Amino acid sequence: MIKTAKFILPLVILSLSMSGCGGGGKRPSTVKITGVLKIGGAAAGEGISVTLSPKSPDSGLQSASATTAADGKITFFTGQTATDGVMPGKYVVVVVDTSSDSADYMDADKMEEGTDGQSTGPKSSGKIPERFGSNKTSDYEVTIDKADSNFEINIPAE
Repeated sequence: MIKTAKFILPLVILSLSMSGCGGGGKRPSTVKITGVLKIGGAAAGEGISVTLSPKSPDSGLQSASATTAADGKITFFTGQTATDGVMPGKYVVVVVDTSSDSADYMDADKMEEGTDGQSTGPKSSGKIPERFGSNKTSDYEVTIDKADSNFEINIPAE
């Protein structure tokens, strides 16, 4: 069940970040982005959720998500249609460690709350600095302009 939760969680986070966005099932135009997530220069472990949240909410971009494999590898998909890749544009990187061996990261006491009172996803387990756990506090930004099979996100360790 925990492994299932690790793969469903990014979809929940993505759907929460997509509320209010159009889409209607039409697949967006994307570029394929694969690579690795590093924490303090070392490849991250399995089960870390990475979301690229549009820097500007009115940009027309859709969020893209990935969950790390055991070696830290990530492959992004976009929007409610789960289209492979990322729409070209500017994004804020949100990283949440959901790799805990227990499912308690989904407890209400461990959920972040947005300014509108809605849950925005789980708090990080501590492996990743908390500021990267929300698109409102993360200062890590990326610009996607072409396909990239060597994409690297290197989050500083605390």
